[in-house]
Amino acid sequence: MAQQDGREAPWTLAVSHAAGSAADLDGGGEVDVDRSALTLGWRTRTAGGTGLRLDLRYEQEDWHFSGASALGGAGWGDVRRARIGFSIQRPLGANWHWAVSPMLQYAGERGAETSDALIYGAALAFNRSFAADKMLGIGLVALHDIDETRLRPYLAVSWALGERWRIGNAAATGPAGPAGLELAFRADQRWDFGLGAGMREQRFRLDEDGPNAGGVGESRSLPVYARASLTAGPRLRLDAFAGTALRNRLRLEPGAGGERRSEDYDDSPVFGLGLSVGL
Repeated sequence: MAQQDGREAPWTLAVSHAAGSAADLDGGGEVDVDRSALTLGWRTRTAGGTGLRLDLRYEQEDWHFSGASALGGAGWGDVRRARIGFSIQRPLGANWHWAVSPMLQYAGERGAETSDALIYGAALAFNRSFAADKMLGIGLVALHDIDETRLRPYLAVSWALGERWRIGNAAATGPAGPAGLELAFRADQRWDFGLGAGMREQRFRLDEDGPNAGGVGESRSLPVYARASLTAGPRLRLDAFAGTALRNRLRLEPGAGGERRSEDYDDSPVFGLGLSVGL
């Protein structure tokens, strides 16, 4: 986290880009995806111990399909996501905290109907601190996820393993997303390294005038990665990561009652860079 004069900066701006490599679809053809994201975050803590957080995020996925496949060859193109999330955390006794986090997100291919591409819901979590640098928590996310209602439990963890090692949730800007877990090693005040993984599952509305008009696309993968990070100043952090996306699957739900189709594709290398600045 970016620091300002020894304190946590209230605002953080982060940009990231992850480039994938073409991978063979099981039914023929190839697919690859590049992802870029811009995040603006604000956080503060009141004198009474209440934590407040606001996150604004824009993400673009550039999908490329070539050759025939079980998805019909065309697949989908650019997918855009815009998300706003707010979180409030309150003490619950000496060592416990609870947090509630509502969110609203647009997720659609270019040309998708906005009102049909909304994802909304909230997360509720309970965390327990065992020491200043040891915390465990459990949470539940309830989402209306584009034509589906989903409940997803998750684990929140930040646990020091000595002076240099820590296991915790992965960064939201990384390949695994915030639901992933990462083992991190701090070499010194400037450099730290990590190994992480996490399942990612994302749905999005398709172009209302495209070959699968008004349908739904879905991507699932298990990114496994290594990360190197440099704290270049009190307000600046640079991240680089390399890894592989495993257990990849795409699903297409055509509009107007068409037949659902899914297809796996091969493991795909992924490389990325990130930059965060405290404001």
